[in-house]
Amino acid sequence: MQNTKHFGKIVERKRKCIKRDSLKRLFISFFCLIFLTNSFHSQVTSLDEKAIENSIDKGIHYLQSVQYQNTDSLKFHFRGEWLATMELENNFLLLGGKAKKHEDSNCFTVGTIYNTLARVYLIDSSRNEILEMLDLSFPRITSYKINKHYNFWNLLPPQMQLNTFRPANAQKHVRRPTHFPLTNRFINKAANIMDDADDTSIGYTAEYYNSIIHPSDSTLLKSEEIAPIFDRYRDLQRTNRHWYNHSRGFDKNTGAFLTWFGEEYQFKNWNIFKDMFHNLFHFLPFTQAFPYLEKPYMPFGSNDLDAVVNANILQLLSLVDEKSKGSKSSIAYIEGKVLQQKFDFAAAYYPNRYSLGYAVSQAYTSGEKGLQKSVDACGQFIRENQKSDGSWNSRKSINDSDCIQSTVYAVSTLLQSDIESVKLHQCEIERGIHFLLSNAIIENDQIHWEGGVFFSGGTVVRKSLFWKSDALTTAMIVELLVNWQKIEFSKTNRNSNND
Repeated sequence: MQNTKHFGKIVERKRKCIKRDSLKRLFISFFCLIFLTNSFHSQVTSLDEKAIENSIDKGIHYLQSVQYQNTDSLKFHFRGEWLATMELENNFLLLGGKAKKHEDSNCFTVGTIYNTLARVYLIDSSRNEILEMLDLSFPRITSYKINKHYNFWNLLPPQMQLNTFRPANAQKHVRRPTHFPLTNRFINKAANIMDDADDTSIGYTAEYYNSIIHPSDSTLLKSEEIAPIFDRYRDLQRTNRHWYNHSRGFDKNTGAFLTWFGEEYQFKNWNIFKDMFHNLFHFLPFTQAFPYLEKPYMPFGSNDLDAVVNANILQLLSLVDEKSKGSKSSIAYIEGKVLQQKFDFAAAYYPNRYSLGYAVSQAYTSGEKGLQKSVDACGQFIRENQKSDGSWNSRKSINDSDCIQSTVYAVSTLLQSDIESVKLHQCEIERGIHFLLSNAIIENDQIHWEGGVFFSGGTVVRKSLFWKSDALTTAMIVELLVNWQKIEFSKTNRNSNND
């Protein structure tokens, strides 16, 4: 019995020793973690202001060097534009097999770069080199405008003879890509897309910035003439629905803005099975998806809803200080997608999961405060998904996770949030900037970044047909760095690398 009690005391003493050692190790580990965390925080929130300024200057120099100074009609290079590429990454019926990158001239690229650089110039109007680029590119943007609408592509001679009864040299001009090969009549007719709300909002945003930079040279419509352009095409009492919106959210009668400026196919009684039949047999003339010769085409014959397109429209309307009839519905539509975290699928033409947050924050900083809840929710989603190296990534199927473009969108969104939120999340922002700087391509006195997916063909080719532009991504990063400069962060962190 005594041996048993003695053995029990020994076991109890060992248990207490193990407990003390465990607590000691836990205590030491905790303080080591605190130390490492503080050290890492100091490291990632210590950006060299001179290095940032240098990156901005060299980025602008790069954008100057790659902007087309003259028009070359044989190469389809247009004065004032920047290079963008159109690439089919997977085999696709009618479009062809996996293709190499092809140059493409379009309103979206030149308009987005213009608007991005205009915001930089309005922050620092001493940068005359930006003003030169803006003045060179603005006439190109307005060349995509007919009447009150903008189109994605140029009006060009068709790539092949489409009208059997008309000589090849007398074919009507159509909207189409400049270099991407369209190998059959069907896809040539389908490429002749109608005007759209997205390019129209981007075009008018450029007109707005031009009117601010050159007040005496303004051709901008009065604001009360802009809103009705978008109000005419809204998701209200329609006899048609797009299968993508139906499958990704059962969206119906939302009141939000539609993408295309045109009349869609009219069903007597729409249902998803009829829609699937029409899309499956799209090559037959009686279906809604069939394209007709020299007639502007609405893809698949049914209009669609895109949350990023809606945000871009709201940005324009806030800049011109007008609430349209569809503004509240559009805000509610975006908010619903954001709160449900439908970031991967809320935008039919923007496959990157962080593009929605970027577009929403752009509209918010332009004055649309009704998007406050959406901006906050986007910011939270972004902060929760930052990687250990400071980056963000989209789905792997989108340009192999598209880390650089995702990080640009994510950091820009955080920087365009409420100012107190920006300061509160300085660490996450500057970790992202560190990642971008570490992935820069530096060549002598120029710096640029490899372009990610900023746009896609939408719906069925959403993960296959991509547009990319080194110039566009670089312009966005230049703006991001300029926005970082103007925030009054902690001087201790800002100056630690300059001592």
